[in-house]
Amino acid sequence: MIRHIFWDWNGTLTDDAALLYEAVNTAMTAIGHPRVPAEQLRVRFARPLSALFGRLTDDRCQDKWPAWHAAFVAAHRETQPVLTADAPAALQRWHAADRTQSVLSRWPGDDLPARVAATALLPYLDGVRGAGWPEEPKEDMLRGELVLRKLDPTQAVLIGDTEEDAAAARVVGAAVILCDAHSFAPIGNQTSERWRVPRAHSLRAAVDLALAM
Repeated sequence: MIRHIFWDWNGTLTDDAALLYEAVNTAMTAIGHPRVPAEQLRVRFARPLSALFGRLTDDRCQDKWPAWHAAFVAAHRETQPVLTADAPAALQRWHAADRTQSVLSRWPGDDLPARVAATALLPYLDGVRGAGWPEEPKEDMLRGELVLRKLDPTQAVLIGDTEEDAAAARVVGAAVILCDAHSFAPIGNQTSERWRVPRAHSLRAAVDLALAM
């Protein structure tokens, strides 16, 4: 039985596609590069952010990565998070089942708790963990949380929107459900078939899947 959900933040609990697009272009102009059209950004989109930066600059500007990342994060800090429409209902449903849940995101750990606290989700959460540094692997974060919560990997599921989420869960032996309805670059059928993991069209549907596991 699944006892704990690890929720991804950006693109899963939050509908931040428009913000991501603007933040990427704010960061590009900050390092002297032209803005990236939306369709080009979707084609080149990748996680983690360092991989996206590499694709957008053809791996020719690694010395500008710190400045790009700082500008990207700063653009987010100036905004309020926008939750996906069914996020509160989904978390409330899991909470009502007397099980635990937390946010696990590679968003900077010095900013994420405040962003989560600014939403209606906090009463249903048992923790928030962001990244300690920009390149902290999500699988390492997930492994550490499992140890901290004394959970067997088979008792946890990661609900996210990217291939990176699927990979992190697989590495540690946890379950995964992909819900990319609000992702900037939804996962294609080919990627979905390669991972062979459950997909949900909404967060409520993702919770229903988790309850059935």
